[in-house]
Amino acid sequence: MAEKTDEVLMDEVAHGDLTGLETLIGRYKHKMLHYLSRTVEDAVLAEDLFQEVFLRVYKSREKYRFPLKFSTWLYTIARNLCLNEMEKRGLRKSVSLSEFRGSSEEGDSLTVEETLASETEDPLAQLQSKDRREIVQKALMELPEEQRTLLFLNAYEGMSYEEISGIVGCSRGAVKVRFFRAYRELEKHMTRLGRKP
Repeated sequence: MAEKTDEVLMDEVAHGDLTGLETLIGRYKHKMLHYLSRTVEDAVLAEDLFQEVFLRVYKSREKYRFPLKFSTWLYTIARNLCLNEMEKRGLRKSVSLSEFRGSSEEGDSLTVEETLASETEDPLAQLQSKDRREIVQKALMELPEEQRTLLFLNAYEGMSYEEISGIVGCSRGAVKVRFFRAYRELEKHMTRLGRKP
């Protein structure tokens, strides 16, 4: 028997069958904790937010509308919770996504690794090295929350621009522009960090 999709499980939860909620929590626990801890930079707070995310999923179960992609809905809830928490704690250090301007570039679901591959001699080998991974992680943490979110959802979650646009609340074209700006900032930080003795 084929495994039920996230959307089918959430549709069942929305109609009163809560057994699928446990399955969804299991499927997303690792990814969601990873996303939350990178966003708020606090593992303990990430655990609390994880519980809150799925509490919100449960409370809002009747608002879920199949066939809306569950992951988009879930990450929208998670991102909003993170932004609220960061603002409450005075941790929000980024500007509004609406302040970014620019023109779209070609390509659809281009990951950070693929972008690096187009601009460095041997990026996959570099990314596989421990030092390179550490530089990427440090550089990511120096970016504003919105830019980290764009890169994280694309590179680590494999989401397309279309999916990300549903989470951050702007058009696919705007997401593409902002992704490339975020990548350029990441590249600058990586270059600087890579040159440190």
